[in-house]
Amino acid sequence: MKRFIELMDDPAVRAFLQQASNASQGDPLRTAASEVDQVASGAGSALAQRFERWKAGANRLPVEMDVIGDRLSTSIGGFGSGKLIGFIVMFTLAGYLAERLFWCVSRGVRNRIVNTPRVTRGDHVMFFFARVVVTLMSMGMVALGSIGAFYAVGWPEAVETVLKAYLWVALTAGFSAMVARFVVTPWFKPIRMVPMGRKPAFVVYRWAIALPAVGVFGYLSAGWMEKLGVSADGALLVRDGTTALLALLFVAFVWRWRQVSGADPETETRRSVPAEFERWLWTVAALGTAALIYAGMPALAMTVFIVAMLGPVIRIARSILRAAVDARTGNAEDAEKVPASDLAALIERIVRALIVIGAIALVINAWGLSPARIVGEDTSEARALRAAVQVLIALLIADFVWHAARRWIDRRIADAADEPDETARRTRLATLLPLFRKALGIVLLVAVGLIALSALGVEIAPLLGAAGIVGIAVGFGAQALVRDIVSGIFFLIDDAFRVGEYVEVGSIRGTVEAITIRSLRLRHHRGPLHTLPFGEIRSLTNHSRDWVIVKIEFPFGLDVDPQKVKKVVKQVSAAIAEDPNLKKDLLEPPKSQGIRRLEDYSAVIGVKFMSRPGEQFVLRREIYHRLLKAFDAAGLKLSSRDVVVHSGGGMPSPAELGAAAGAAAMRAKAEEE
Repeated sequence: MKRFIELMDDPAVRAFLQQASNASQGDPLRTAASEVDQVASGAGSALAQRFERWKAGANRLPVEMDVIGDRLSTSIGGFGSGKLIGFIVMFTLAGYLAERLFWCVSRGVRNRIVNTPRVTRGDHVMFFFARVVVTLMSMGMVALGSIGAFYAVGWPEAVETVLKAYLWVALTAGFSAMVARFVVTPWFKPIRMVPMGRKPAFVVYRWAIALPAVGVFGYLSAGWMEKLGVSADGALLVRDGTTALLALLFVAFVWRWRQVSGADPETETRRSVPAEFERWLWTVAALGTAALIYAGMPALAMTVFIVAMLGPVIRIARSILRAAVDARTGNAEDAEKVPASDLAALIERIVRALIVIGAIALVINAWGLSPARIVGEDTSEARALRAAVQVLIALLIADFVWHAARRWIDRRIADAADEPDETARRTRLATLLPLFRKALGIVLLVAVGLIALSALGVEIAPLLGAAGIVGIAVGFGAQALVRDIVSGIFFLIDDAFRVGEYVEVGSIRGTVEAITIRSLRLRHHRGPLHTLPFGEIRSLTNHSRDWVIVKIEFPFGLDVDPQKVKKVVKQVSAAIAEDPNLKKDLLEPPKSQGIRRLEDYSAVIGVKFMSRPGEQFVLRREIYHRLLKAFDAAGLKLSSRDVVVHSGGGMPSPAELGAAAGAAAMRAKAEEE
């Protein structure tokens, strides 16, 4: 205690405690508002400084361009203007002629690639990679011809600086055209990768060439100007002007795309609310990116642009993958009807994860953070980034495992449903696999949650211990729930029932409609839905397994000939065995069992048959109909309880008829009692 009092009297300790108290008593809202004001003030100040630099650059740029023009004129004069023009034409034509030569030489190969029938998935994959190889070789020939011819000439330094920039502009436009031609193929629909109509394909093709070419032209122009003597303010004016032009062109492309895609029924993008929202999002992102760059926040601008473009990039990659792996065409309707195969879905998830990871890497790089810094430093920012990366990796792995398992389960259920001879397997899969899917989803969710907590610095070992204690407490407090779950597990292990089977539990009967973790849902044939906890089921009768035997009876007169009845039943059985609509559900044909019992007025003859469960009612109705018709045709009459009065001579009097009827009625009443 004495030591504690001495520490409290220390001025340094008291100052530290006072500072901590002041910090803890600060208003969080006021602090956040102050930070927002600082950011806004900094952005306004940066924008004002940039505007001043634009003004300075605009004032000096004409003079500086005159100086550069004089310098270029001097270089050209020493080199020779005619010679310069000739060499420019030479290296320009070199790339073009190299591409044309390649297309002429490879025409036969390209025709075979396009015209080869693509039946199997392997055919589509080979077709995709063949197109990739042809496109890359074409790009290589253009680059080899243009760059090789350019560097074969000894240019003056200033002229070389300018021409090199515009050489890259031309190559960018050419490469963009090849990539766009590979993806959208506006003039040949059968090999179009992205589902869209002809007009939208041409719009995408043209803008995919124009946007990169304009951007490279502006930024490289600013580069060679600054290298040849233009001030930093003048180069900044050219770069920022290019940024504004790109933003406006991108917005124009978005709304042009909206116009042509909305009028084209084949285009995948329709005028729905999400599509409209996405177009407005791209518009705001393009203009906002330019504004953030002008406000001195290029990292935030890059982040906004990457996030906005992440969705379109993923969709384009998905379309390309499905076109490469599955039997897809450029028709959006066909692409929607044909589901993705398991292989395409698997690759799609991997590519999507790689795209997301690449986008995050670009964002981290834009903010000036390196992986070594994130891993090595122990600051709060580095810890937060490490936690975010770990959570992201866990989410991507869980997403991949979940979708792979879900597609496998759905595929198994669908394959079993398509096999009419696999009824038992189909119903068992339809019962167990959905439960397994739910259990897997819960396990993945819990695992990702624990990984996220661990990444954030939370010790999960105490949480697991506490969860165990809570589980024990819940087990004691909810014994009925535990009993239902455990009973359900053993019912499923015993394969006592499956989805779609007709079962009877006590006085309740119906078709198994759904199975949850603790209860069974039965749909009565008249409509009511019964929910039975597994723990309440003591015994269960399943009416839908293997086979069912149906016995029917026919009362004939006492003088009936059983052999004649048996012969008629055999004839009807033979006719039923030839009926394709009946024989598929009939396991054993109808057979006569002879006389089962004798009654006062009839001899009861039995008939039995075996059928598949659930189909006996239709078969029984049809067998009744055919047998009655056959018995009538053979002169076999069913007995009746008519009263026949025999008179010794002539017609009996009314009094005698009444007495006889009364006696018969009394006798029938006595028999019933």
